[in-house]
Amino acid sequence: MSLVTTINHSSCEEIAMFLDKNATAFNPPFNTSVDIGSYAAKLFEHAVRFEVRNSDGLVALLSSYINSEKGVAYIPYICVQQGFEGYHIGQKLFEQFYQYCRLNDVVRVELEVRVSNHRAIEFYEKQGFAMQGSNSEKIQLVKIL
Repeated sequence: MSLVTTINHSSCEEIAMFLDKNATAFNPPFNTSVDIGSYAAKLFEHAVRFEVRNSDGLVALLSSYINSEKGVAYIPYICVQQGFEGYHIGQKLFEQFYQYCRLNDVVRVELEVRVSNHRAIEFYEKQGFAMQGSNSEKIQLVKIL
């Protein structure tokens, strides 16, 4: 399997197709709470996107908003396409993301995850994230680089 890692390579249409194709990886499905086209446009225009692709297109996406002045990055979306789990793709995306953060004076990374998403919480904890706060639906996690 030949995989290529890129930054901000995908078109808005590719992002929308990936979001839609992987909507059911989230609970509730991503497309029930977000307009896919609008969200893809927002990511395309404003986010720094770390992408893994094969010859068929995107297979993983980590999007982030970087505020170098405050030294903070926020991750609103990360997904590895079903069938590509177990290849450490998420780990590789985070390694590339951390390298980018260090080069751009980011010292703190924040994200949110649903309380019910135990698999993601475990993955983020392995990445060194710690709980900063929570409510009945989401947990706020933070990692200091």
